[in-house]
Amino acid sequence: MDPMIPVQFGALTAEKLKTIVSAHKVTFHTYPGLMHTSCPQEMSAVKEFIEKQLPRI
Repeated sequence: MDPMIPVQFGALTAEKLKTIVSAHKVTFHTYPGLMHTSCPQEMSAVKEFIEKQLPRI
């Protein structure tokens, strides 16, 4: 668990994002033991999401 940001805030952010893009395109993932950092798997998931949402230029 992240000692700085409650996991519920992430879940709420995902729910808000579902109102902006198609809800079926948004999934909320947690990465156990990560705390207030990131990992390659998380960054890969973020990159994949952004690439699917933004048009190629």
